[in-house]
Amino acid sequence: MKHQSYKTLVVDDDPKIRQLIRVNLEPRGFIVQEAPDGLGAMKAIEADLPDLMLLDLVMPGIDGIEVCLWVRERFDLPIIVLSAQDEEQLKVRALDAGADDYVSKPFSYEELLARVWGPEYFDANHYLHIYFGRIRSKMGPKYGPLLETVPGMGYSLRSSLSS
Repeated sequence: MKHQSYKTLVVDDDPKIRQLIRVNLEPRGFIVQEAPDGLGAMKAIEADLPDLMLLDLVMPGIDGIEVCLWVRERFDLPIIVLSAQDEEQLKVRALDAGADDYVSKPFSYEELLARVWGPEYFDANHYLHIYFGRIRSKMGPKYGPLLETVPGMGYSLRSSLSS
C-alpha cells in the first residue's frame, strides 16, 4: 500500500537502523528525515515539523523519554517509539511521556506500517470499534467499563465505575 508523502523523522543513534528504516519507508512514499540523537530531533522538529516521529529511547545525551516530554509540551506530533528495550516499565514510561505507540525491536515493516494509520482509513470506523474492544479487554472486567462508547460522538473515559 502506498501512503501519502508523510514526512517521517527517524531518531536513532544507530545509523544502520536509520538507513534500514529509510530504505523500507521511502519506496512506500514516505519522506524520511533522520536525527542521530535527541538534540538533533529537537532541532529537526523546530526546523520542519514532521507528520510522524519514530523514536528510539536509549540514546546518548537527551534520551527518547525527554524528547517525548519536550514534543508534548509544544506540538501535536504522533510519536511511535522503536526500542530494543522490551521492559514493561520502560514502555509505560514512554507512553506516559507522550508516546502514541511502542514497537519492540526487532520489528517487521508491515507491523510498523500498520501502526502509521493514515487518511486511507478515514471511513473505516469499524477499526476503532475493534481497537477499543481490545483496549477494554486488556483493561479487564473490573476497569473495562470505564471506557464508554458515546453514540454519535466517540469514546469517553469515565472517572468512576459508579456513573
